[in-house]
Formats: sequence, C-alpha cells, structure tokens
Amino acid sequence: MEKQLWMGAFMFNRECHIRYTYAFSAIQARMVMIRRMAKEQEINPRVIFGYFKDHPDRAIITIEKKEGGH
Repeated sequence: MEKQLWMGAFMFNRECHIRYTYAFSAIQARMVMIRRMAKEQEINPRVIFGYFKDHPDRAIITIEKKEGGH
C-alpha cells in the first residue's frame, strides 16, 4: 500500500484553510493536517480536533492524486 496525496478543506476561525499531505488513509491525512493547522495557529491540537468533532461538516478530505494509477 502506498501513500496518496490528500487535500483537506477546513473552515476554522472564519477562514478556509486548504492543506495537502501524503497519507495512507483519510483518517491519517485528517490527523496530520489538523496537527499542522494547530501548530501554525499556535493552538493545542485538542481544541481543533474537538471543533471538527462538533462540526464535521466544516472539514472535507478528498484524494487529490492516486499514486501508480492513471
């Protein structure tokens, strides 16, 4: 199994944050992106994870590019 490129769109603090990462699954990609957002915002990751747990419609994770396929 290879990592795939994932794109995440997050509505947080009245801003749209677009993030990209390579991961094996959507769950892993979401975790990596949220941790990066927390570091950039200088917020504890638990705050952002809690926010998106309460507002799941404000986060979209999709595969941007499948590796090895056409």
